[in-house]
Amino acid sequence: MGFPDFVCFNQALLAKQACRILQFPNSLVTKVLQARYFKQTNFLHAKLRSNPSYIWRSILWGKQVIHKGCRWRIGRGNNVQIYNSNWIPRGETFRPISILSLPTDSYVNELIGSDNKWDVTKIYQNFVKDDAELIVSIPLPKEPADDQLFWHYDKQGNYYVKSGFQIAQKIKFPFPLSGSKTNSEIWKVLWNFTLPAKVKNFMWRAIKNLVPISEH
Repeated sequence: MGFPDFVCFNQALLAKQACRILQFPNSLVTKVLQARYFKQTNFLHAKLRSNPSYIWRSILWGKQVIHKGCRWRIGRGNNVQIYNSNWIPRGETFRPISILSLPTDSYVNELIGSDNKWDVTKIYQNFVKDDAELIVSIPLPKEPADDQLFWHYDKQGNYYVKSGFQIAQKIKFPFPLSGSKTNSEIWKVLWNFTLPAKVKNFMWRAIKNLVPISEH
C-alpha cells in the first residue's frame, strides 16, 4: 500500500548511530559505551555482554546493517583480515569465495609487496580467478596509509539512511518475495549463513554448476 517498513527504517536509523561510533571514537558517547561494553576489542567486534542496556541492544541491532554495507578501503592492509573482513568490491559479498589456502587469521598486508603493490603471483596462487582479478584491481595508495572503513553504497563512502533501509530489508527478507530466484540471489542468501569458507565455496561451485562429477 506504499507504507514504509518501519522496523527496517528504525534499524537503518540506529545504524546511523552505530556509524557515528565508528567515525568518532573519541566522542564522549563512544568512550562511555567502550568502557562498559568493549574494553578489550573494537566496536565492530563488540557483543551484547551481560546485562546490556536497551540503548546498547538497539545500537548492536543497527550495527547489523553496517556489517552488511561497509567494507574496507585498503591502505597498509594490517587491520583487515583476508577471510574475516569485508574488503573485496563484489556485489554478493565483500569477502573471498576461495577455499582457505592461507591461515584463517591472515591479514591483507601479507598480499602487498615491499614496493607497496599487490603481490600478483601470491594472489593468483591462493585465490580463484574471480577473487584474484578483483583483488589486483583494488587501488593502493601511493604512500602507505591506514585502512579505512566506508559505506560501499555511496561514492563518497558516507552512510545514508535510504541505502541503509534497503540493506535492512535484505536482512529481514533474505529470500526474494517472487517465486523465481536467480543464481546470484540464491548465492546472496547462502553467503549470509554461518558456515566454513570451504562449504560456502562448494555451494557457490554447485550453483555455478562447477562441481566435477564422474560419469558412469
